[in-house]
Amino acid sequence: MFGCNRQQQNQSNSQSKNVPTQEIGTVNGQVLSFKAYEWKLKSGCEALGDCKEGNKEFEELREGIVSNLIDNALIVEEAKKRNLTVTPEVITKAVNKEIKTMGGDVPYSEFLKKYNLTADEHREILKATLTEKVLLENFGKDLIFTDQETEAYYKEHKDEFNPPDESGKKLTLVQATPQIVEMLRTGKAKEMMSSWLNETRKKAVVKLNEAYRFGKLKTEFPNTN
Repeated sequence: MFGCNRQQQNQSNSQSKNVPTQEIGTVNGQVLSFKAYEWKLKSGCEALGDCKEGNKEFEELREGIVSNLIDNALIVEEAKKRNLTVTPEVITKAVNKEIKTMGGDVPYSEFLKKYNLTADEHREILKATLTEKVLLENFGKDLIFTDQETEAYYKEHKDEFNPPDESGKKLTLVQATPQIVEMLRTGKAKEMMSSWLNETRKKAVVKLNEAYRFGKLKTEFPNTN
């Protein structure tokens, strides 16, 4: 989503100026980060290439970003309730991985400047993403699958289990079982987390600044102001 032309940058910048540069709202008392919103909006606009009021994709983008930030806040809150944490070391590792992907410290500094982020703010955004991963793993930690379930999955997806040595021989059921169990666990955990999130959103106390009540958010959270 990088490498947009100057016109696209100007479009995204002009749109971000249409909303106040302050907290966009709260979820159960947690502040929703304007910086995270602004970053996601700018990078999303670069991908769209057409960020104008009334543009369907742009309107959906803005609504999706705020909705995602609400979900992130609920996930962080739930992780705290379950005593799940993301250590500074894990966050640093994730930051270093992004720096490497970008091509080093100089491109990373340019990235921060471009999206008006400090290094600490970027770490907080990454922490939210990592927290979601930790909570997902927690949802799936106690899931157990029967031999019948793993065998059924293997039969349905047998051609997908290629050996690491690329010998051309497909993995046997026994060889593929650990991978199958992990895939089943992840899939089921995502279903459980999605269901939990849908129910939790209904109970959440969400207060959005009027400037950020896009699309369906206006009716989904009637208690917003």
